Amino acid sequence: MPQICHACTKKSAGPAYCTQCGSKLDFAAGTRPPQGHRAAIIVSILTFAIAAITSPPIAERVVLALADPAMENLASRAGMNEAGKRLFLLARPVLSEDIALDCSDPFSFDETPAEDGCYFPNQIFLRDMPDEFEGYEVSTAAHEMLHAAYEQLGEDERGRIDGLLRAQAKSLKDKELKERLDMYEQYLPDSTNPELHSILPTEYPKLSPELEDYYRRYFENRQLAVKQNQIAEAKFKERETAIELLKKQIEAAERALTRAEMLQSIATYNNDKAKVSQYSASVAKAEKDQEALKKQLEDREAELENMSSRYAGFTPLEIDAQ
Repeated sequence: MPQICHACTKKSAGPAYCTQCGSKLDFAAGTRPPQGHRAAIIVSILTFAIAAITSPPIAERVVLALADPAMENLASRAGMNEAGKRLFLLARPVLSEDIALDCSDPFSFDETPAEDGCYFPNQIFLRDMPDEFEGYEVSTAAHEMLHAAYEQLGEDERGRIDGLLRAQAKSLKDKELKERLDMYEQYLPDSTNPELHSILPTEYPKLSPELEDYYRRYFENRQLAVKQNQIAEAKFKERETAIELLKKQIEAAERALTRAEMLQSIATYNNDKAKVSQYSASVAKAEKDQEALKKQLEDREAELENMSSRYAGFTPLEIDAQ
C-alpha cells in the first residue's frame, strides 16, 4: 500500500524509502505523518501564506524591477522616499512628445488641454521638456505621483487633508493660485481638491506643520521638487520677458514701416495732385483758346453776313467800284 512521505508529502510505493524524493519512510504504511511532521508542514504552509499576503504582488514586483532608470532618477531628484517612488513607478511613467494626444481622455468631455503632464490609474505622462526647462519634468513627476497617493486615501482621511489644504491655500493669499483654483471650480469641480493636493507640496516651500508631516509619507525632501519648479519657472519667465520685448520691437518696426508707407503715399498723392493740377491747367487753357477761336470765327461770320447784306443787289463791278 502506498505511503505518504513526510518530507515531500507525496505518495510513495516504499517500502523503506520515498520513491519521489528518496527520504526514509519511518511510519507505517497508510498512516498520516507523525504529529511533529504535521506541525512542521502546517507552519511551512502558514509561513508561505503570510509571505504571499504581505509581499508585493508578483505583477507589482515585475513593474518595479523593469522601471525605466530615467524615471527612477526623476523620482530621486524630486525628493521622493521609497513609498513615493513606488507609487510613481507603479503608474508606469513615460515622457510624452505629444502631451495633448496622450492626455486626451476619450470618455471625458473635458476640453482643457494638459500642460505638463497627466495621471491615469495605469499610466503617468510627462511632457518631454527642452533641457532648459527639465526642472518642470521633476516637479511634474512629483505632482502626478501625488494624484496616485490621493486616490489611496480613505474617505475620512481625505476629508481631513482636504480641509488642511483649503486652509493652507487661503492663508497663502496667492492671486495666481486663486485664479487656478477658480478655474477648476468652474470647469472641473471634482478636480479641485486633487489638484490642490499636488500643487501645494510641489510649488510652495512653506506649508503648515500638519501638512509637512503628512507629505513625509511620500518625500524624503520635498524641497527638491519645489526648487526644481522654481528654477524652471524663473527660466520660463525670462523667456516670456524676452518674447515680450521682441514683440514690442516688432510692433515698433511695424509702426515705423507704416509711417514710412504713409509718408510715401502722401508724397505720391501730392505728386499726382500736381500732375492733375498741371493737366487741369492745360485743359483750361485749351478750352480758353477754343473759346477765343470760336469767338473769332463767330465775329468773322458776322462780318461776312454784314457785308453780304450791304452789297446785296450790286454787280461785282459795282462792288469793286465801292
